[in-house]
Amino acid sequence: MSEHGFEEWLLAERERLREAALEALAKLLARQTKAEATERAIQTAVRLLTLDPLQEVVHRALMRLYARMTSAASASAPPAERGGGAGARPAAPTGAGARSRASALRVPPPLGV
Repeated sequence: MSEHGFEEWLLAERERLREAALEALAKLLARQTKAEATERAIQTAVRLLTLDPLQEVVHRALMRLYARMTSAASASAPPAERGGGAGARPAAPTGAGARSRASALRVPPPLGV
């Protein structure tokens, strides 16, 4: 095999493996998000963006994951730290708005799958 032929093969093989890694990480991210494994999903999203920083879907998913983590942390904080306590207003009512926000947390399937 000539040096030029080897370089062509190597380039094609690297791209094939990169695409396989992107696809596997996208599937893992979707499963982790669905299972509400937020911290692990964040790590996976960051790894995906390291391989391909132009994945807008993953950027949006990462922002939703950070928001989920922040809201979960504030919900578990004592009322004084949340700004609640005596005289605090009740939380916003649940309903269609809460359901639409929850559905927005789902990660769309990766492109090309």
